[in-house]
Amino acid sequence: MRTKLSGYLFIAGVSMSGCAAVAVEQDLSPAELARALAVQPVVKAESTTPPRPSAAILLADAPVAQPVSQPQAIVAPASRSRRDKVDWPAGAAFCAELEGLADASPHKATAYGNLADSSAACPMWRRFGSVDERRGAETGDNLNEIADVFSRKGYLVRMRFTTPSGDWTDVVDYCYRSNKTLAAVHAELRTFASDLIVERRWFYDQKGRKSDVPRQYRVLTSGEPTTSRGPRGAGYHDHPVPEYLRMDDLPWNPDWMRRELRICRAEMPDHPTSVL
Repeated sequence: MRTKLSGYLFIAGVSMSGCAAVAVEQDLSPAELARALAVQPVVKAESTTPPRPSAAILLADAPVAQPVSQPQAIVAPASRSRRDKVDWPAGAAFCAELEGLADASPHKATAYGNLADSSAACPMWRRFGSVDERRGAETGDNLNEIADVFSRKGYLVRMRFTTPSGDWTDVVDYCYRSNKTLAAVHAELRTFASDLIVERRWFYDQKGRKSDVPRQYRVLTSGEPTTSRGPRGAGYHDHPVPEYLRMDDLPWNPDWMRRELRICRAEMPDHPTSVL
């Protein structure tokens, strides 16, 4: 039996792009028709509609969403994002154990915090009974400076400096010898706008002389090494680390507090002040 077919036969293509059109205008047996269809090339019709970009292209071209700054919960100064091998000087090797204690057991700390808010001219440091008690004192505009103190063969003071918006945070470990002199400082600046971690480290001898260690830069979201410009190429604004050569110099020490209060009230007598 032979059949005359006219017009177009539409054949599903092997790809997801649509169908192939085959012109037929002759008498064909079923077997001949099958052979003809088998050898016909698939020709895509020209389209005037621009191709739709794939999901991968759409994602690649989409602007990177910036993290929304939110006040961070004041639980404890953040632990270190990673641990690299450190060549500790002989007089500061005990600091490694103290840093490990602070990372593993933050609840064992003696908790301090600065209750002064952004409108206060003077600091208002106080000691809390626990980290939970300090958390309960948070208003969202205070406790931008907090500290946890650990002791074992010396002392480690882990301080966190930040802002109410939380767009950057500087976590600083001050390691003190048993005689309460400074042995080492380990500072880790985290800037969310640049997706960058800046790690700084200094060692101190018994006379307070400081030696620097080269800075290290890592991507905040992955921990991978990077340059000082960071993955977004924006770099960072440095935040100087306060230097407390002795534990008696720490800001919640009563003598330090009285001195600071006298200074700031003398400089800004009409500015709102915090009350101890």
